[in-house]
Amino acid sequence: MAIIPGAFTPIRDNMCVDYRGSKTGRVRSWEFVVDGETKTIPLKAILAVNDADSYVECELAGLGLIQASSYTLSSYLENGALKEVLQAYPSYPRVVLILYAANWHQPRRVKVFT
Repeated sequence: MAIIPGAFTPIRDNMCVDYRGSKTGRVRSWEFVVDGETKTIPLKAILAVNDADSYVECELAGLGLIQASSYTLSSYLENGALKEVLQAYPSYPRVVLILYAANWHQPRRVKVFT
């Protein structure tokens, strides 16, 4: 793990909310892109949740920083409920896989991706 000086010093002093995968139980790491490389930054978590809605609600309630996708937070950023920090250090997009059995009925929301 690399130590990243400068811009990350202030957020290390803030509490965050961790996101714990519901399938694996593992806490998702906080990753940022610095000079083209992904760096993991350890932060102090006040709690961990395993639901995306709860994750956002924790941030809206002021419990701590979160790192979530832009599509999840876009409406809150646009209306000023949330403010993005560390814009100069984004994270790489996470891969999303959508699988369904070919012989099952395909839901409409899956058809959007096919």
